Amino acid sequence: MQGVSILVYDSTIASPGSNRFHHKGFVYIEAGVIRAVGEGEPPYEYEAANLVIGGAGRLVIPGFASAHTHLLLYPLRHVLEHGDPASDPLASRLAEAITEREAYTLALLALYELTMHGVTMVQAVDPFGEAVVRAMRDAGVRGVVAIPLPGCKYSRSDWKEQLQLLAERKSERIRVAISPCTSSDLELAVKLRKELGVEVHGHPPSGASGGVDVALHALRGVGLERRVYVPSPGASPPEPPVALGLDAVSIGNPLRAALVAAWQGLGYTNSIMAVTRWGFEAHRLEGGVIETGVPGDLVVYDLSLPPGLPPRPDTLARLLLDAEPRVETVIAAGQPVIDQGEHLLIPRNKVEEGVRLAERLLSQLKPS
Repeated sequence: MQGVSILVYDSTIASPGSNRFHHKGFVYIEAGVIRAVGEGEPPYEYEAANLVIGGAGRLVIPGFASAHTHLLLYPLRHVLEHGDPASDPLASRLAEAITEREAYTLALLALYELTMHGVTMVQAVDPFGEAVVRAMRDAGVRGVVAIPLPGCKYSRSDWKEQLQLLAERKSERIRVAISPCTSSDLELAVKLRKELGVEVHGHPPSGASGGVDVALHALRGVGLERRVYVPSPGASPPEPPVALGLDAVSIGNPLRAALVAAWQGLGYTNSIMAVTRWGFEAHRLEGGVIETGVPGDLVVYDLSLPPGLPPRPDTLARLLLDAEPRVETVIAAGQPVIDQGEHLLIPRNKVEEGVRLAERLLSQLKPS
């Protein structure tokens, strides 16, 4: 559906951080890019769009960003520790137990849930890079795929082959990165970044003073100071701006992740910024706002049922986190991904296949 035109009309339009609402507003997308945003009746020529959506009681916001996400750990989501699930021995056992095809199936299953909740950008930290890239393309999302280096428990012996394959095929839609876990990993990462032109994402080793492009919250002020915050019990949030890591292990819903972060002290508005605008900015991707000239990433919520959409909302953050909005439509880079609550790109049989595989792996790796 490349080149499709989309008109969202008669809806409340909002971007995080501005607290400005376009009431009875419209958004027009063409060739994957937002061409117009306004209030009132859209220009006549926009009404000939290929897809016309929206209507009274609809709230339109930018697509969500899911930073530091372990897609392949989805089968273990209810048994791994929060905060750093990839350090769990079960994670390394899973990485060595599955095939390339199974990795694709698991990644697609995790992306199904994330996109159903409005996620359009994912930073995936997983060992099967090629399988994850294919799943991201098939699910309609963009982002970054980071390969864990050998010092990480959540790594594989063929990490170098996976990385070289991805580095040869990197694109603007899905970039390639590496994730170090030890001091020797970091030395290797700096060398690989120079050789292959890949980014370095993840936990810098203790005492490191540089070499990381996107750092997790555990060490701030490293590299370019783009930081990711993974909520965990007892963690104190960093100063904004930060991106929010959903992990896709215990939290697949960005609004629930934002609410957890708000309760832990990040605040309502900052938490919503962390799953939208700051999430895109942290990974140097355009998005997280509804403005002309940026990729058309949108989530359309149906708030027509009680308690409904207030005529004059206070802030977008309170509106999203205090309500129970239902995702009706998701647009990713100008492509319809979800409509009327149904996934347009991931067939139901693929979801069912993923569920069966997840159940088998869980019983195999953690027998009752």
